[in-house]
Amino acid sequence: MSFARALGLEDPLLLHSQAAREQGFTGRLVLPAMLGFHLAVSGDDLVEGLGFTWGRTLNLGIDVDWAGVPVTEEDELHARARVVATWERVNRRGGVRQFARIRTDFTMAGRPVCRCEVLFTEVREGVPDPTVPTEPRFHDAEPFAYLAPPSLPEIDGKALPEHRTPEMTRLSMARLSVATDNPDPLHLDDDVARSAGFDAVLGHGAVVVALLHEPVRRTVGLLVPTRLETSQTASFTLGNSLVGSGGVDGVAGPDSARFRTDVRDEAGRDVGSATVKLGVAVHE
Repeated sequence: MSFARALGLEDPLLLHSQAAREQGFTGRLVLPAMLGFHLAVSGDDLVEGLGFTWGRTLNLGIDVDWAGVPVTEEDELHARARVVATWERVNRRGGVRQFARIRTDFTMAGRPVCRCEVLFTEVREGVPDPTVPTEPRFHDAEPFAYLAPPSLPEIDGKALPEHRTPEMTRLSMARLSVATDNPDPLHLDDDVARSAGFDAVLGHGAVVVALLHEPVRRTVGLLVPTRLETSQTASFTLGNSLVGSGGVDGVAGPDSARFRTDVRDEAGRDVGSATVKLGVAVHE
């Protein structure tokens, strides 16, 4: 699977169909971070319908709800994306900073398997529109349906495993764009990146989400109801190697756990952080 290979993951259930089938799955397992809104919304709809500007509409964070249902490359999913909140504020450096939250629900045979909610931002010229809220007002508070949590392995006091990616290359960036069906040229075209004020192409937000989840996934697997509340605080680019790590954050029991995870680059610079909740804790 190109997504897992680009991140240097070595789990046979992610890489080899035969290994996955031997464990009772129909094919290689899909990571929650791979199920993003690009699978539900075309590039044309993003630009023409939602007003995205390639290279300037940036991701600030992605929240993921995972039902605990295994999803494989052989499964057929249905996706529905919608805008659940929009607002704008005066930008400190001039103009107006706009925000939008886009929620995408994935179902399999009518059963919820994953929800992805992305916070986007972009700066436009001018002054705020008085008809647009300055704080988010969510249009849809529909709860997500998790599976009943299984018993969790003993976690309290256990150090979570780290994962370090290989250096990001143009090949890995291309693999990630294909794997997530992401058409944004900011990840592939230096000219687009430079026109947006960056030195080179930027890495994918899905990478940060995957690495924020990876220490927990290695500990409990994918068959546990999970909520990831993530924030991306810096970008990464070609040549960077990222490290995902974390630890228990106050709660760890037989049916509930909460973790704090972080992603840093090879120089120790913070790239992202998350609260990861398992089992009963997803409802907190």
